[in-house]
Amino acid sequence: MDKTDKRSYGGKQQRTVVQVPVKWSLCASGSDCRISVSVQGMDVEPERIIIGAGTEYLYGLIIQLLGYDRCYAVEDPGYQKISRIYEAQNVTCKFVAMDESGINIEALEQSGADILHISPAHHFPTGLVTPISRRYELLSWASRQEERYIIEDEYDSEFRLVGKPVPTLESIDVGENVIYINTFSKKSVFYNSYQLYGIAGKSDETI
Repeated sequence: MDKTDKRSYGGKQQRTVVQVPVKWSLCASGSDCRISVSVQGMDVEPERIIIGAGTEYLYGLIIQLLGYDRCYAVEDPGYQKISRIYEAQNVTCKFVAMDESGINIEALEQSGADILHISPAHHFPTGLVTPISRRYELLSWASRQEERYIIEDEYDSEFRLVGKPVPTLESIDVGENVIYINTFSKKSVFYNSYQLYGIAGKSDETI
């Protein structure tokens, strides 16, 4: 982590810059606050970023934004907390089968889902990384019907032993159908008991 803290007194502005892993950078200068994100080819404008303390809060916020009457799909098998949050929010949640490349496209179509919640960079519990060909298939699914969205949940995409990460869905999406979630390292910016998560979206109607 690279942290620079420039303080001056006598009426001059204070400027603090913090750079954290996953190439999120925050800059605060007086009353002006700007946030920029550069992650795996993404370039997101500050006004399209939402920061919150914890994924449960952000999942709930996404449901409020997209609608309680929508059908949400999650990976099967997958991280159980995600489906539990959707069920707690009283929204329809479908479980979509996986194959050797990730979410099975045929099963996804048959589910009738409007919103797909996936972790393509590191699926839990299999560790599967969705290849670029399947990512384009998922984007094609999202583009075939209005108001379809993909929630790209990259909880630990930057942790890799070898090779470069596959481009994010958000970075190759031209239809503005992807909502991207990533996290700040809890040990890099704040105390160990506090963790920040961020959502990035393209469509003004969404984020």
